[in-house]
Amino acid sequence: MMSEASLSGSSVHLPAVIDKTASDVLGRRQACSTLGRLEWIFLVVSLCNILTCSGLTIERLVVYAQQQGSPDFTFALLLLISCVFCLFYVLNGLFREHQYEIYAFIAAIILVMAYCIFEYSFHPSGRTTIKMVRLIISCVLGPPNIVLAVYVARRFGWLQFRIIGASEALLQMYGQLKLFLSLQKMDLQATLSILILCLEQGTTVNLEDELTLSVGTAIAAVWFFLGIIAVQREVRFLVWAIAILGLLQPTYVLYMISKVYTGTYAPVTPDGTISPDHILKYSILGVGALSILVRVMLLGELALVYKNFGFGLKERAFSVLVTEHTSLLSNAQRSYS
Repeated sequence: MMSEASLSGSSVHLPAVIDKTASDVLGRRQACSTLGRLEWIFLVVSLCNILTCSGLTIERLVVYAQQQGSPDFTFALLLLISCVFCLFYVLNGLFREHQYEIYAFIAAIILVMAYCIFEYSFHPSGRTTIKMVRLIISCVLGPPNIVLAVYVARRFGWLQFRIIGASEALLQMYGQLKLFLSLQKMDLQATLSILILCLEQGTTVNLEDELTLSVGTAIAAVWFFLGIIAVQREVRFLVWAIAILGLLQPTYVLYMISKVYTGTYAPVTPDGTISPDHILKYSILGVGALSILVRVMLLGELALVYKNFGFGLKERAFSVLVTEHTSLLSNAQRSYS
């Protein structure tokens, strides 16, 4: 039989619990040491895919910049912006376990593959070695990257349990908050994409294009950061402000769509291939419809996140100090349904 001394607390040696998370202005994230072999493989493959595509796209940008009035410059710039967002989706989605951003990365891979295939197939006169290399790399690295992304996203869950704990209600609210933050990044990408598509003549811009790009980008950036502050700090008046300002983007998209229908676009070029202007027209329609859809989903998710204010989520998720003025104490008797 075990002696009383062996059962005493002094004889039991429990391993110390090490918090393998880090905090920054955006909240908690997991440390590099917590990543498993599958996560590291996904990270390396994704970085190789993104950086290779970015390098080849930059080379195309330099070439197209010397061609005045070429819509190809607009498409190359749009592809480069997508690569930048893909890089953020991979890093932020992996280290903060935002599965929706990993899914956005998967969608971006599919769109980039479709763009490379479409451009190389329907523009025989514009085929170059760089485009062929970009097409091969995207088709070779793309499918394995998608499979890895799906497996990695399905393994998420440890970090949010570490941050929130075992409270089912708080975990549900935290999931809604993560969805809102992910939709914010997608909305910013869609907004910047529709702004870039206003460059119908590539590097040849007029005063309207300059104003649209500068003012539109500034508004999109301010709206994005105000949204983060509003939901993380639970500032109610900011939520109402961004909800009202959120109607500006759909208004501009509808204006762009009206310009498409009133403009003139040649469906084919003299050599029988599809005209870049015609592709630009359908790109504006497609990106415009997608941006409106994301904005509607974002505003709907904002309403759900707003309803969760005052239940202690910001104190748990973003390390907000608890005082007698915080909602965690002042509304402690509230129940979550």
